[in-house]
Amino acid sequence: MSKPTSKTTIILLALLVVAAATLGVLKYRKNQNTVPKTDPTQPTNKVETAKPPANTKKNNPSNNRKTVKTARDPAEKAKAMEELPEELRNKLEALDEAVSGDDEETVAKLAHELLSSDSHEARLEAAESLAFAGFAGFSDLTSLLMDPDDEVREAARGSWESRINEIDDTPTKIRLYEAATKLVLDVDPEYLEELIDDASVDLTDHQMLEMLLPLYDLTENEESRKVILEEIDDVISPDEESKTIEEAKKNIDEWLKDNPPEVDDGDDD
Repeated sequence: MSKPTSKTTIILLALLVVAAATLGVLKYRKNQNTVPKTDPTQPTNKVETAKPPANTKKNNPSNNRKTVKTARDPAEKAKAMEELPEELRNKLEALDEAVSGDDEETVAKLAHELLSSDSHEARLEAAESLAFAGFAGFSDLTSLLMDPDDEVREAARGSWESRINEIDDTPTKIRLYEAATKLVLDVDPEYLEELIDDASVDLTDHQMLEMLLPLYDLTENEESRKVILEEIDDVISPDEESKTIEEAKKNIDEWLKDNPPEVDDGDDD
């Protein structure tokens, strides 16, 4: 059983994630200029992260931990493991034991070490296992969201979603979503949309608008800007589609007249 984490520790870790996000996108851009497309004819290694159906994003309260281990062929995996140096094999075996034993601190430590390896197999296992690393693994996990390795990137995204679903502290959750959306903003509009849709399950409409509006001015990627405008419209359901940020802001002002933010009166009773 993992030890409870204090709110202060969670917030500090969330700030570390922001730094990791910056490092992750710099590493990604160094390796390539565009996000590689995952080959739809080879779905075996891809982590499935189903998007909520239309109009049901606010009706999915499930925060249960989900398994993100990729469904690789056991024979293929065994062969890949045999080809690894003994030191790496030993670390991977220890990592599996730590995951099975719910030893989050050890999982985070071993995964961090394995991520520095040149081995695709070792890095992939590390990315998958970070789903079970607790808050200590969030910094590494966020830095992998734009990893140049297709399989590592997809595994990390599945692990990231699994971990954030277990966080109950809303301010921390908002910081983590902000870090992740800013990380992918310029280079992966499709994943940006997935992150925003996931956030909409956890955050209120007002919190969503506070997160979305600043994102628009942080990027010049037209596809990402289009996603942001569409997501704003999903929140406020305007009579007419927002085609520019100016129109979106006007529609938000109209929406706020009927949906003013709740005022905290400071009464804790």
